[in-house]
Amino acid sequence: MIIKKLTKQSMAVGLVGQKVVVYGDNETGKTTVAIEIGKAICKQVSNNPEASPLVLALENGTNASDDFYLVDGTDYRNVREVLSDFCNPRNKDYIMENMPVLIVDGAEKIPTIAKNYVTTKKEIETLGDLDWGKGFDIFKSYTDAPFIKLMALSGITVIFIFHTEISTDDKTKQSYKFPSGSMKENGICKYIKDNSDFAFYLEKPVMEDGRKAKSRAYCDDTVEHFGRNRYAEGAETFDIDFSAQSVIDYVEACGKNLAKKKGVSATTVVEKQQAVTKKMNHDELVAENARIGKILVGTSAKDRCLELMRKCAEGTSTGKITDVDDDNKLADLLSDLNALASDKGIDIG
Repeated sequence: MIIKKLTKQSMAVGLVGQKVVVYGDNETGKTTVAIEIGKAICKQVSNNPEASPLVLALENGTNASDDFYLVDGTDYRNVREVLSDFCNPRNKDYIMENMPVLIVDGAEKIPTIAKNYVTTKKEIETLGDLDWGKGFDIFKSYTDAPFIKLMALSGITVIFIFHTEISTDDKTKQSYKFPSGSMKENGICKYIKDNSDFAFYLEKPVMEDGRKAKSRAYCDDTVEHFGRNRYAEGAETFDIDFSAQSVIDYVEACGKNLAKKKGVSATTVVEKQQAVTKKMNHDELVAENARIGKILVGTSAKDRCLELMRKCAEGTSTGKITDVDDDNKLADLLSDLNALASDKGIDIG
């Protein structure tokens, strides 16, 4: 029974596994630094020296960087395939070992590229050309659904890069900066902005001699710009020099400060996820399946238990689960046997 194996959770700190928004004008280093952050995270979570971030490029901003994977996001078919691969739980181990960071560059272009894809595929000029709102329904299924799943993924770090949009109040003349396209109601860019763990606004301050200084990153929400810091109460400052290491150090320090203020223990997102899943190795999966199976074959669940075990062992020379070498199949079997025992009210310990 899985609920008997649960442990109380500690606070997860650090940038690993978080969903991050970075936005600012051109030449503020958005993409270059995001890729460097991705490389640093890869070293933290993967034992593979070849692990690198994957950039899903909806615009061209990667020329100043190297050592990363690249997918052309201007073709929305590629966007859909990448999101499908990342959201498939069977791919989790491969992704965490090879590309545990996904960078969506030019995120404000998601709706436009998706809309062009739908209209071209359906041979229509506008989404409204399909009756009963079907065009908009298809558009939503291609944009909202996969990105909402992506935002919910645990362990995998996702960095969304936007340009800046400015809204000015006609009466007060007060300007407010935010990620481009993210104020549109019910839009996927708004969903990403509103559900991010951190959002950094970037600007290049101008020095007295007219030269632009190093970019600064701000993650507080003010009357002048949008920002977010999930460890807000633990932050001593909300503005830092924008570099990969300063961002990583800042986020970790904020988390540790907040944990200290609350008097609770802190851990990394990866350690927390490992504690939640408590993933079994191959021998443990075989042994646990065999243990539960032995209990169930002596009950009214015998026939269904044997059916599940036979299906899992299909293709092996002996037809026994001890010869199944696919851990995903063994994990699925274990889940099915636990569910069977629960449905039948059988105590399996």
